[in-house]
Amino acid sequence: MKKITCFSTHEFEQKNLTLIAQKLGLTIQFIKYKLDKHTASFAKESDAILCWANDDLSKETLEVLYHNGLKYISLRTAGFSNLDIKTAQDLKLKVSRVPSYSPQSIAEHTAALLLSLNRKIIKASNRVKDFNFSLEGLEGMQIFGKTVGIIGAGQIGKAFANIMLGFGCKVLIYDQKIDPELEKMQNITYTNLLDIFKNVDILSLHCPLNEQTKYIINKDSLNRMKKISLLLILEEVG
Repeated sequence: MKKITCFSTHEFEQKNLTLIAQKLGLTIQFIKYKLDKHTASFAKESDAILCWANDDLSKETLEVLYHNGLKYISLRTAGFSNLDIKTAQDLKLKVSRVPSYSPQSIAEHTAALLLSLNRKIIKASNRVKDFNFSLEGLEGMQIFGKTVGIIGAGQIGKAFANIMLGFGCKVLIYDQKIDPELEKMQNITYTNLLDIFKNVDILSLHCPLNEQTKYIINKDSLNRMKKISLLLILEEVG
């Protein structure tokens, strides 16, 4: 019987993963700790591991896993920036990941974060718990009519753009590829980064983290933005 070790396990995952393992005739053990070079030994004698976004799949960790007999790595995420791909290839470790998430679900979550940030919902909630009902410092702005910048208009960025149109916003987009459907839509304009930094009230990043996008938000770009503006950063894969 094949053995699988699951790192960074959330309680809500265990039930479904256990049922799937039973159906496939697999043995599965759950480790609540993050995977790194020190905890990799928990996977000794395992054929495969299941990993989360925060797990460390660096060269050092992969080498420990390999020497403990591991053959297969399955990522429970779409992102794989935490994986040293070259080392995995050199060690002939097979790797899989989640093909994609629901773009609409993540775009809706982005909108929820935007509303929470703008209306200071978490701060207000914490005040109420302390029986503090002061409104000072909780002011937000009306989103209707504002200009929203989106850097990275893949599936998630596209879904978020549609949500912002529903809020009555103007949308500026920067992406290396132009989506013909978005380009034809009213109140959506493809433009350059300088134009976005200069004109937006809300900026949302939906691009993968790589050498081209690393530090895209820096001192210079922040200085170009309006003093009262909101910034949301989400990674997109696919």
